[in-house]
Amino acid sequence: MDRRASYGPIYASCMNEIEQILSSTSTFQFFPDFSGKKDSLSRLKGVYHSFAAKVHPDKNKAPRAAEAFQKLVEFYETAAKALEKGEWAPPKQKVTVK
Repeated sequence: MDRRASYGPIYASCMNEIEQILSSTSTFQFFPDFSGKKDSLSRLKGVYHSFAAKVHPDKNKAPRAAEAFQKLVEFYETAAKALEKGEWAPPKQKVTVK
């Protein structure tokens, strides 16, 4: 039996997002490149909120959800500051939100 199934369908569907966040080594690897795009900060917020809704520890009781949420918050804060200062570094790998 898949270990994800033991947490129920909602938690199981979010395990991919948790693993995706935790396996990312940097902000710029995790978030797509928003530099130079109109409304880049609002687009960044949209991606952040999509992931946050899935991994927030109040809604997701899967193991490591709290750790993934904290890392997501750190990534977001770093990316938002970089966008505001115009210091975005291109990511090595893009992530898509399902």
